[in-house]
Amino acid sequence: MNWGSTYDFCVTDIHSELEVTVLDAADEQFLGKVIIPLTHIQPGQRRWFRLKDKSLRKKAKGDDARILLDMNISYNFKKAALKMFLPKERKYQEKPKEKLKMSTLNL
Repeated sequence: MNWGSTYDFCVTDIHSELEVTVLDAADEQFLGKVIIPLTHIQPGQRRWFRLKDKSLRKKAKGDDARILLDMNISYNFKKAALKMFLPKERKYQEKPKEKLKMSTLNL
């Protein structure tokens, strides 16, 4: 993705989050990232977001590392309300950590 570009995303759950990761174009070095809940985005919103480190606990390295995002969001209110009562989507499919062994007892 490039600076100054427009991107459209198909979202199935308005209660999910937009994760933006910023990398240096020259050497793919991590510069920072920000996570924005979609419910916090106002239509036509243009806002600066402070970049965080990979753990999202501390500020990103650099002098006031920020990114300006111009965002717009539209959604079907009825579908969004219905999603509130269904489980959230997972980012990835979890595999069982261990296999369970079945045993039988002879009585």
